[in-house]
Amino acid sequence: MSAEQSEFSNQPKKILYLISQKLISDDFDEEYSTDTYDSNHTILSDISRMFSIDVVDDEDVQFFTKFIEINKQLISEISETKDRSLIDKLVIPIAKTYEMLYSTRGTCTYEVFLKQEIDSYDEDWVRRSILRQHADGYWDTYEGWETSKPQYDNYEESDWSINSVRESNKNIQENNFKKTTKVISSMDKKSLLELKNIIDSRLRLL
Repeated sequence: MSAEQSEFSNQPKKILYLISQKLISDDFDEEYSTDTYDSNHTILSDISRMFSIDVVDDEDVQFFTKFIEINKQLISEISETKDRSLIDKLVIPIAKTYEMLYSTRGTCTYEVFLKQEIDSYDEDWVRRSILRQHADGYWDTYEGWETSKPQYDNYEESDWSINSVRESNKNIQENNFKKTTKVISSMDKKSLLELKNIIDSRLRLL
């Protein structure tokens, strides 16, 4: 599934140019920052209403931040030369899907259910033997293996952090699919039949 795109990506480039021009003149922060996000959202909302367009989400602010970033020089050139034919050269940014890896930290009450095989000459002696070994440091609870999922209670998150962000494999798969589709569309019937045989052979191995 492709990444969700801003509704503005469907607008004519002429409209995007006019909105961007106004954003720049109204001090829209061209850096995507949490410090200026609210201000940028307000500026974009006010300007968009002039074109009967509603700003609905963070993706809209991101869209224009990226649009201005990659087209700033061209936007400036259009404004200076009044050459509207250059508008067609404006590049529409495309959102991609990324994987965000993060972790949370906190405290909780938990109960873990485990088991372990213990050698003994008498069933009643198992408890006594393990208690003694635990007290003497010869046995610990981690030596068993879980018999069911741990139960957590009274969980209180104290901190969290984003560890890394990377482009999702879905983007690569989609690009490969598009390239493959383009190659297939250019193949003749004989080549397509040969390709079909290769695919059928591969499918039989799966």
